[in-house]
Amino acid sequence: MSKFVISYFRAVSAIEGVSLLSLIFLSMPTRILFNISSLSKSLGAIHGILFLIFFYTLISIKPWVQISGKKLITFLLLSMIPFGFIFIDKQVKKLEPIS
Repeated sequence: MSKFVISYFRAVSAIEGVSLLSLIFLSMPTRILFNISSLSKSLGAIHGILFLIFFYTLISIKPWVQISGKKLITFLLLSMIPFGFIFIDKQVKKLEPIS
């Protein structure tokens, strides 16, 4: 079960990271260059929901994986940085599941 939790968290992290990248590199230039704000609003809402799912998943993996509070905060901060999900994925691969 704990390997499933780790795989699920990695997937949620990647999806949330891609949504952040699409928000920054797709919708923001469209909004600035072409003055089209509808894409920014819709992708912003989707990203917000995905970030909440990521945050909930991050908090809920604690019983399944040996992870410190410092590492949880690091993952949270990395999720706010473009391409931070890649570093999260590398660190999550090293986590040990609780038997």
